[in-house]
Amino acid sequence: MTFKDYLQAVRKNWRTVVAVFLIVIAAFSVATIVTPPRYTSSATIYLSTQTPVDNATVAYQGSLLSEQKISTYEDLATSARVLREAAASAGLPPEAASALASSIQVTVPTESVLLIIDVTTNSSDQSAAIANGVAASVSRLVEELERPQSANQAPLLLARVVEGAVPNPVAVFPSWSTNILLGALTGLLLGLTIAIGREYFDNTVHSVERFEDKLEAPFLGSVRKTSGSIDGRSLSVEQLESYRHIRTNITFVDFDQDRKVILFTSAVEGEGKTTTATNIARALAEGGSKVLIIDADLRRPEIAKAFALEAAVGLSTVLSGRVTYDRALQRPAGSNIDVLTSGKKPPNPSELLGSSRMAALLEQARDRYDYVLVDAPPVLPVTDASVLSLNADGAIVVCRYGKTTSAQLSAAAASLRKVGGRILGGVLSMTPKTSQDPYHSYGGKYGQDVDGPPSTTSGQVEDATTAQLHSERSTPSPVPRGARHQTSSSPTPRGNERSQSGG
Repeated sequence: MTFKDYLQAVRKNWRTVVAVFLIVIAAFSVATIVTPPRYTSSATIYLSTQTPVDNATVAYQGSLLSEQKISTYEDLATSARVLREAAASAGLPPEAASALASSIQVTVPTESVLLIIDVTTNSSDQSAAIANGVAASVSRLVEELERPQSANQAPLLLARVVEGAVPNPVAVFPSWSTNILLGALTGLLLGLTIAIGREYFDNTVHSVERFEDKLEAPFLGSVRKTSGSIDGRSLSVEQLESYRHIRTNITFVDFDQDRKVILFTSAVEGEGKTTTATNIARALAEGGSKVLIIDADLRRPEIAKAFALEAAVGLSTVLSGRVTYDRALQRPAGSNIDVLTSGKKPPNPSELLGSSRMAALLEQARDRYDYVLVDAPPVLPVTDASVLSLNADGAIVVCRYGKTTSAQLSAAAASLRKVGGRILGGVLSMTPKTSQDPYHSYGGKYGQDVDGPPSTTSGQVEDATTAQLHSERSTPSPVPRGARHQTSSSPTPRGNERSQSGG
């Protein structure tokens, strides 16, 4: 991962970083509150030799002797005898003496003859009493061990308590400032680690670069997951423009070839292929193209539901020879799109879709329409899409952002190419607002005033094609052509008749 990838990972998962940061600080705060306070008191002992002040050599030798012996008394300061005497002087029971060793810390500053005794307990008064008891006991021990053999000789080493311990009212542990700082650093590092780790180990398709790399085909566009709920009857302005953008890219894909029959599929179910196919059909019809959409998902059909049409008669009944192609076609009320629904579910979908009748049907449709969009099942669960790709001019693979894995997308592309299918490109569905989609980088206020409402002088908020979609709600249903099946269902709403996750 590059530095830019790290920044994008943090930006994408910033909520996780903030949540972990706050949780860790809260945990450290709670730990600080519930942890019993600890208090430390200190006593200082000075070790010196009895030497004449006018003899510099003897004085130097005495100083060296003090430095040499001080390490010995550093160890003796936590001996059993000293601990018993310190416990007794602090009013503690004899059995508590052995536990005092963990509360006592004896240090000797570099090149000095001082013994600093620090005692830390849950009580400031008890800490001071124990420290003074240890200092007094060490002083007595030095006096006893350094007593000369002759009464005429001075002691070799003297110990004096130069600073007695006093109760310290300020707890040394826990420290609010230290713990909050430590919690903030820990929370920040942990949050960043989780954010980057999620991005590093995330094997789903969540970028245009990964999408194109795994599909090995052009990126045609994306449709974002809008904030707020979609009522199922209309698209947001941003979604509407996204489908128009994809429509434009489709018309320019391999423009020197006649690509009329386009297959819409996905790697697995629930990636939005049907929603994409139906809205691309509307966008193409807006541009004046003559469009037919065929529901070739004979296992889980959704086109009839999306356009509010009758599903009993459709592709399966045409392929089985029960109904002619013209009689099975339907046109939604207020629309200029022809629809061939799936019909009744057959027991042998793959055989029907791979039959010569299916090839002949597509050839007949190719001669009558500018675009024939075929909504096919997902590639990986069944072979239907691979079979259909043989008679299509190309396939568009729909991939759901953050759900489809890289392996699934690669496997789907390989399956289509293995049978000779051509992949025209791909569409990324359900992209979040934070996704790095270059086609959305121009913002959502193009054509609007900087500081005011949307501009109406350079064009109405809704152009003619958008108004046409709105008119689908109010325009009376036209009389069906020929002997096609009529429907009394309500006008087809523009937009997400299915949720973005459908299909």
